[in-house]
Amino acid sequence: MNRNKLINKYQLTKHGIVLMFVNLISTSLGFLSGSIIAAVLGPYARGVYQAWRIFSNVLSEISNFGLTKFIASKFNIESTSFKGIFRHITIVYLFVSALIPLMLYLDFSITLICLVYTLVPIGIFSDIYIGLLTRHGNYSIIALWNLIAWAGGSIAVILLFLIDKLSLESAIIANSLMAALAFFFGKKNINFPNGTSSIYSHYRRILPIYFSNVLRVVFLFLDQILVMLFLDLENLGIYSMALAVAGITTIATSTLNSVAPSIAKQKRHKKVRSLLQLFVIYSVIALLAVFFCRYFLATIVSKTIGDVFLPIISIVPIMIIGNLLQSFVQFQVSWSIYENDDRILIVEKCVHTVGLVLAGLVFYHLRTIQSAAWMLVFTYTPTFLFFVILNLKNLRKV
Repeated sequence: MNRNKLINKYQLTKHGIVLMFVNLISTSLGFLSGSIIAAVLGPYARGVYQAWRIFSNVLSEISNFGLTKFIASKFNIESTSFKGIFRHITIVYLFVSALIPLMLYLDFSITLICLVYTLVPIGIFSDIYIGLLTRHGNYSIIALWNLIAWAGGSIAVILLFLIDKLSLESAIIANSLMAALAFFFGKKNINFPNGTSSIYSHYRRILPIYFSNVLRVVFLFLDQILVMLFLDLENLGIYSMALAVAGITTIATSTLNSVAPSIAKQKRHKKVRSLLQLFVIYSVIALLAVFFCRYFLATIVSKTIGDVFLPIISIVPIMIIGNLLQSFVQFQVSWSIYENDDRILIVEKCVHTVGLVLAGLVFYHLRTIQSAAWMLVFTYTPTFLFFVILNLKNLRKV
């Protein structure tokens, strides 16, 4: 038994290192490609590009019906099948059609709107495949998938810049093509369950996970959405560059969240200890990141993307703290999803909403990118405290 535990721990550590390496490459290249777009095309074009990314991420989470997380949970799916998936895709197409006025408002060209339609089925199948790969611990395939989709899109943007063919549309088309290529790569590594009942028949179990994921992604992008709607796309471009810099800290945190189901499976009786270790890791990351911003960031920004982006200096440290709070909460949410604990998911979202209302009121009153940067902190602090109190209670019971 001890030998099996050691093997499992070794495998989990290995997968974590691989995912961290992939995240390091993807995040670094993503930061570089985003900086190139900002430097070459300016804040406004960078804002339109970010609007497309916001739209794509929110639409993806709305359209996948929560299947990614549900499949990766401890629920037994071997007796199920994916009958009804084409009906699922049809419904999403109808939803996307209703969003065409919004896409036009966001300055999406006809080409970009067509791309959204083309990528709908690829996005839904990709979410299902990722869930199946996570369920079976195939993190090496997930790592390669992410490398193709995210690092590949960034490399394509860099190459377009080098051959002097970079434009807003070419950058978005390149990212979309790499996402499609990653899908076809991952497709051959999937084994579907061959049961008789449709997985959609378990909608009562799926719905809490689904709404939790949808609200999470909406909350995650809410600050950018408000900047886009109440300020302008140029401010969104500046704000998105601050997010890109702050996002470097997610190299480690996104890796931990990717393997959260496996950690929950192996350490379900040591949850509090695991969360304390996670808190220490995040605290160290925060201190190092703030030190970097204080002494080096202004010079780097001025000499690379230009003085027009210097307003990010004051907001990046705030965003880093918000990112770490969000990631810490998301790790605990992923643990609760693995345990199929619907009550915690529902209460977490209610508490989260309190933080969201507070953050929204502050932004609406001030309407600056600085107040938008504080939104993530205000939004996730109540949820963070909720989980702290919950874990302290569990510790006392033990």
